[in-house]
Amino acid sequence: MEIYKMLVLSTSHVSKETAKLLDRDNVGVVVYPKSEYGWFIVATDWDEHENIPDDLQKCLELTEQLGCDWLCLDCDGKCVPELLTYKW
Repeated sequence: MEIYKMLVLSTSHVSKETAKLLDRDNVGVVVYPKSEYGWFIVATDWDEHENIPDDLQKCLELTEQLGCDWLCLDCDGKCVPELLTYKW
């Protein structure tokens, strides 16, 4: 049996530009759409030297710090004070 931990954050922690890149799966990480409500992102297989936007990289770093394997960016996810938020 395998169990994975997932951090759920608000989509407001990424900019509108990064959201467009996530929609196109063009950010240097493995991304799965979460219907029209956000994205599931593999947080264990990324390289900070890739062309990953800074806002997304900060989310991934927090995900790793908390020992999670997945990052879910969801429109109903919580905002955390450690990360910037963007209005869009």
